[in-house]
Amino acid sequence: MEKSLKTIAIFSSAFLISATLLILVVAWQKVFPDHSSIDRTLPITSEGRVSARPDLGQVTLSLTSEGKDPKTIEGKNAEKVNSIIAFLKNEGVANEDIKTSEFSLQPKYYSPWDYPRIPCPASDAEGKTFPCPPINQIIVGYTITQSLAVKLRTFEKAGALLSGAIERGATQVNSLAFSVEDPDQYKKEARAIAIRKAKSQAKELADAGGFRIGKILSIQEEYSYFPQLYRQGADSTGAPNAEKTTPQVEPGSQDVFVTLTVLFQIK
Repeated sequence: MEKSLKTIAIFSSAFLISATLLILVVAWQKVFPDHSSIDRTLPITSEGRVSARPDLGQVTLSLTSEGKDPKTIEGKNAEKVNSIIAFLKNEGVANEDIKTSEFSLQPKYYSPWDYPRIPCPASDAEGKTFPCPPINQIIVGYTITQSLAVKLRTFEKAGALLSGAIERGATQVNSLAFSVEDPDQYKKEARAIAIRKAKSQAKELADAGGFRIGKILSIQEEYSYFPQLYRQGADSTGAPNAEKTTPQVEPGSQDVFVTLTVLFQIK
């Protein structure tokens, strides 16, 4: 009887040890899966592209004035800027779509080495005469520049707005660019296209190679979107050519790209 009890105890202990080892193995496999199955993968790179119609234009209008008295040229420049702002608002541009992006006052110098390439000014900024060429560098005037960053939401009137700003004193029209204000919807469409392409390519390779595709293990995404610069026939100041006083502005279309690297499991 005692021998039978010892035998039962030994078998019970062995069973418990085996069950414990089995539980540990199963738990280990869940936490640390077999890397051999993960290594059997297929990476696919695909691109989704969606054509988007721009709905936002952005342009910088600059006014530059020169003179000897800073207060005088600042006042004249301010009058022109205020006239342009009033014109833009009257044409429907919202207050929040107009902001001052630059305001600078810089002295103009005349140096001894400028002579004789540049004739000597009659006097300096204070109205005093000086020997020609001067002994030292002197201030002969000031240049003031004020720039407005303007958002355009009605492209049909864009050309008239630019021409109107130039008529009211704008000396430069810079960086006219078109963009999509909210590209997320196009990005979502491009991503869906890229996913479909990746699945199709993976299936073609699997059929050709005689294997099966499993689940998607990972996705890496790269997003590209380039606002389009608009170039019109212009002189160095950005003003339209005389033959075309009101430039026709066409935003065209722009492409939104999403590139995906999709990692598939191979069964």
